Amino acid sequence: MEENSWKKGQEYIFKDIILIFSSISEEQKEAIVIQLCDAVAHPVPQVRCSLARTIKNLVTALTSVEINRRLLPALITLSNDVDSTVRLSSIQPVGFLAMTLNDDSILEKFAAQIDLLLSQSSTEILLEVLNTFQTIIPFIKPTFRDKYILEKLMVIGNSNQNEENDKVKTDVIRALIDAYRAFSTISQHKSSAEKLCNCLRALLEQAGPIEKPQISSLLNDLDLPAHEKQGNQKDREKEKPREREETDKEQKEGEEKGKETFAFLSTGGKGSEEAEEKRVSGETNETFASFLEKANIFDFWSKKKAN
Repeated sequence: MEENSWKKGQEYIFKDIILIFSSISEEQKEAIVIQLCDAVAHPVPQVRCSLARTIKNLVTALTSVEINRRLLPALITLSNDVDSTVRLSSIQPVGFLAMTLNDDSILEKFAAQIDLLLSQSSTEILLEVLNTFQTIIPFIKPTFRDKYILEKLMVIGNSNQNEENDKVKTDVIRALIDAYRAFSTISQHKSSAEKLCNCLRALLEQAGPIEKPQISSLLNDLDLPAHEKQGNQKDREKEKPREREETDKEQKEGEEKGKETFAFLSTGGKGSEEAEEKRVSGETNETFASFLEKANIFDFWSKKKAN
């Protein structure tokens, strides 16, 4: 991994490390982790970017003690890297680590790093932070989610009102919608739900015609009282048997029309009474079912009805 020999395609080196990690001893794991973490000072930015992604994949293979001692300091170093691509690559791994451990001390460090990253006024970093929020919101501690992430989303939304670049403004609005949608997948305390509604209403004022219906839909779901939601669900359940009744009715009407046509055709047009007498007395050679199958009578009536 020397500077002059490193090539982009050599990221497989890190992938191979992940593959062998589960089959080696604890001493070997620790030696590898130490070597990996030392790579935060590697002169090639591509190596440091690959290191950030590799650390993310190693989180589940290590204990919380090892993560706190080795991986977290390495990721924090990468998130403060002089190269913007390295800082960008570190955001998702730091969020994943915080989500996996859900430890208060790690969440505090995660929040500090996010604040530091957002202070750099980079659109790429902002969007990556929002994407990370969207991923971790359903799994992160509720207190951290409501007190930090939701507050941060509100601040980002308010700041976005002053964005002069229309494309950037729209991209941020859409990323905010995705983050707020992640909130809608989990149960909310009344105070949190009210705060979320306020955030969405503020975002609605700056949204374009494409994004407004999405925000309105989220607001409707959050604003609707629980008993009304249950009532709507019951109404939808009532509609199902009603639809089945209508379908059965249409099918029955089709069968009656089929019988009339069958009677007419089987008598050569002499009337349904004579045909019915033949059918009852057993004079009719074909059964009604076999006649329908051969004549495709339901297709005949469906086409006639369509015309």
